[in-house]
Amino acid sequence: MEDKNFNIERIVIIKLIEEPESIHLVSASFFIDPLAIYLFECINIKIKSKAVYFDAATIAQEYSNKEFPTFNIFNYLTDIVCPIEGAQFYIALLKDNFFRRELKLQLMKDLKFLDEKNSDYYTCFENYEKIKERAESAVSIQGETLQKNLNTSINEMYERIERFKSGIVDFQTGKKSLDEMLTFQNGDLVLIAARPSMGKTSLAVDLAVDFARNKKKGAFISVEVSKLNLTNKILLSENEGIDSSKFRKGQLNDQECERIEESLNLFNDLEIIIEDKPSYIDDIVRTLTILKRKENIQYGIIDYIQLIKVEKDHGATENTSEISKKIKSCAKDLNIPIFALSQLNRGVENRGDNNYQLSDLKNSGSLEEDADIIMFCFRQYRVDQLSGLDMGDDWLDQNKRTMDLQIRKNRNGECGDVLLYHNKTVTKFYDKDVAFNRGIDDDIDSILNSNDNKDF
Repeated sequence: MEDKNFNIERIVIIKLIEEPESIHLVSASFFIDPLAIYLFECINIKIKSKAVYFDAATIAQEYSNKEFPTFNIFNYLTDIVCPIEGAQFYIALLKDNFFRRELKLQLMKDLKFLDEKNSDYYTCFENYEKIKERAESAVSIQGETLQKNLNTSINEMYERIERFKSGIVDFQTGKKSLDEMLTFQNGDLVLIAARPSMGKTSLAVDLAVDFARNKKKGAFISVEVSKLNLTNKILLSENEGIDSSKFRKGQLNDQECERIEESLNLFNDLEIIIEDKPSYIDDIVRTLTILKRKENIQYGIIDYIQLIKVEKDHGATENTSEISKKIKSCAKDLNIPIFALSQLNRGVENRGDNNYQLSDLKNSGSLEEDADIIMFCFRQYRVDQLSGLDMGDDWLDQNKRTMDLQIRKNRNGECGDVLLYHNKTVTKFYDKDVAFNRGIDDDIDSILNSNDNKDF
């Protein structure tokens, strides 16, 4: 039992480094492990010094001594698989262990006391009542009154109005038809789903760039492709006319290379953090949590759900349910929207119907229930291409540049379809109706990228 208690104390210490804002819920008296007590005091000192950021290495280097060498502290803080639950979950277990110990100690004292002649057993009741009061006062109640929540709702309403009047729209995509239908809110889980080669990753990258241009810092976690491949997509999105195949093969001429280098200035103010290492759901959530605390990210994108691993394999459907619930919990805990990409079942290709349903989500599990917004990507041109049909060379045909974005679940508003237009390399998306209403007598790309185009 002692080993188990020590393990909980160890996890709490690690969680306090990750979530220092929770330290007010903990007291040194809750611990019995000497190293845990020492590290708790060290973390407390660090927080009171108003340190912007510190980690296990910082604590080990700054607070090592003869009794607790650097190596011992660092191993204590890192040589353990830390669970996904947040600090408060384990702080509650820590408190539970503490008050159980308190009750046992008091019981042993009272047993001796009751053996004494003429002892007043009402004193025992008073002792337990005191422990009960301390335990109740240590419980962190998260609920708030309806009136307080209503006041918060009204205040946020006026804040949104002021931001709108000032031209600030949260998570604006610049695509009028999409922005009118969807409102991405903090805590949302947004699913972008499609069959392979439909452009869902490209759409997610394009959204990240849109948000970044609207001064939103975010994290893109790719389980499928490398961070360099994602960076190349972003780079090519601002370089119309550059052949992506030549770019990958190193066949660009001097003028094209110079053009790409000049485009780098367009990305100077874009804050997008790209991670391609995490593959387990717990690691992904932990990465987002650290980036929220360290970099104050305002949204997250995960590509894609079916490639994410879990610690214990329970089958594809149950694994997907575990993953979706943890992503949704992460979005709520960090108070940011998380966009997760998903594959569709192969059966949709044989159905002969391009109108997707929620049940088309691959290994859907609880995806349908957990997600706040679900949108499906469909490109008829790509389907025809994969079927071996001769599509001709007329790239100015608008049907070849259209993506049908089908919104099939929207807790924040209506459902429906949005038609988007994309460039030739499928790396940049525009509001389709606006693009084609302007006329396409010549090259559409030049129209969309002209200096007098104010609609994008």
